[in-house]
Amino acid sequence: MENFEGMGNNLKSKEEPKNPNNIGEVLSVGKDLPASPDKVYRSVKDVAAINDIKESGVVRSKQSAGLENRYGDKVYWSQGANGKYHAIYQGVYVIEAPLSVAKEGIVKKEDITAIYTRNENNEIVDILKQELEKEESADLKI
Repeated sequence: MENFEGMGNNLKSKEEPKNPNNIGEVLSVGKDLPASPDKVYRSVKDVAAINDIKESGVVRSKQSAGLENRYGDKVYWSQGANGKYHAIYQGVYVIEAPLSVAKEGIVKKEDITAIYTRNENNEIVDILKQELEKEESADLKI
């Protein structure tokens, strides 16, 4: 038996890891972030979760990342819907990914379409987009 890092339980090498994602309905609170029906959203309360995605290459639960978590290896997402919104608070990050990917299995770093948070002016910003723009402008410099 091999241990698949970040997947919690020991699995036989020929077994496919089970889909860790649990997809529920978006709780439409406020009018913060418009939710798209073909996307899923995951709120995380700490930048450490974003750093873990950068390091591990996947979206995973606290427990799978080696931290204490009362929910086990499940990764909880909310499915977007037309006319619904996802709440976003100061100091919280909202990860957005395609619904189709989350239904299939593990969401990888390259699958993520946006990472939203609020800036110092309380405006919603996509830090993933900002990061990509920085990289592109750095590549253009001679």
